[in-house]
Amino acid sequence: MGTCTLLTFVIIIYGPGNADLGVDCNRYYSESCNTVFRARAAVFAELTWLILVSAWEFKNLRRSMFSLDPERSDGSKFPFFKDIYENKFLFYAVAIGAVSVFPAVYIPGLNTQVFKHIGIGWEWALALGSVVLFVAGVEAWKACKRRFGWFAVGGVEEGSERKLGLRQGFISFSRAVSMRKSESDLDRDVVLQAGEKV
Repeated sequence: MGTCTLLTFVIIIYGPGNADLGVDCNRYYSESCNTVFRARAAVFAELTWLILVSAWEFKNLRRSMFSLDPERSDGSKFPFFKDIYENKFLFYAVAIGAVSVFPAVYIPGLNTQVFKHIGIGWEWALALGSVVLFVAGVEAWKACKRRFGWFAVGGVEEGSERKLGLRQGFISFSRAVSMRKSESDLDRDVVLQAGEKV
């Protein structure tokens, strides 16, 4: 993620920008800061989208983002949209976050005074290309983990011990904590009862 954003900034500044970093660009916008402000806008859009896509990508550290829940795929060859829409809160949070990039980049005053960037053109291609490159890299890493069994817990493929759906989170966490607590309470009660009999 960091490499993608850094490369985008460097390509814009040292490619068409001819290494022009402007004068006092952290304080105010001037014509000399045009390249820096454009590079910042591209990196802002890219990093925002990378973080949002990561929310879907890291729902499972082994399974592909494009097939998160193969048990419930209903025979579909591409269950991506069904899987990401199952968690509606996350879906709308990512969608709203992705769309919010455009007002931040293009609203006058907000972009130059608050975010210290300006509207961009061809730089959108770098931002989108980096997102595609990032997803391809993560998917390749996950494929290697599945294929070669890297980082499998105890040599057992994830998901084979227990079946959990995509709605993991607080409910499954609290259930696991309460189960552990009740097991420890039972152990404590057995020890207390054994102590009373002696």
